[in-house]
Amino acid sequence: MPKIDAAALTADLIKCPSVTPEEGGALVLLQDLLSGAGFDCQRVDRGGISNLFARWGDKGHAKTFGFNGHTDVVPVGDEAAWTKPPFGAVVEDGIMFGRGATDMKSGVAAFASLSLLKHNQICTLVLTLAQSHCLTVLSICCVNYSSGRQ
Repeated sequence: MPKIDAAALTADLIKCPSVTPEEGGALVLLQDLLSGAGFDCQRVDRGGISNLFARWGDKGHAKTFGFNGHTDVVPVGDEAAWTKPPFGAVVEDGIMFGRGATDMKSGVAAFASLSLLKHNQICTLVLTLAQSHCLTVLSICCVNYSSGRQ
């Protein structure tokens, strides 16, 4: 499976104007990424709201791990009041700004990136988020026990 840069994926997701109920391209981006890595992706749209269900592995397996997240955001309101473009994913002084940066496009990007790693690696995910619509730290550290390298 390919290794994905979680910060770059976060930026790509922020650039999708996915204001509820519009999908804005975020789910299409994730579906293309995940299906290209061998996930079985199904769209489960209900009541005009787009949803994506992605599975890797056998249905009904004794050990299953699930992640539930969302890529939609609330309306931007007065865009002129924003100091950075709401869908710009602008990075300034190591901080990424944009609608959904903390809730929850960065979380979806982190999990998608983590789930694309090879299954023979043990991973630690460090995700630190601020409450001011900025991504402060997003890093994934993986140790491959067969080689001992990070």
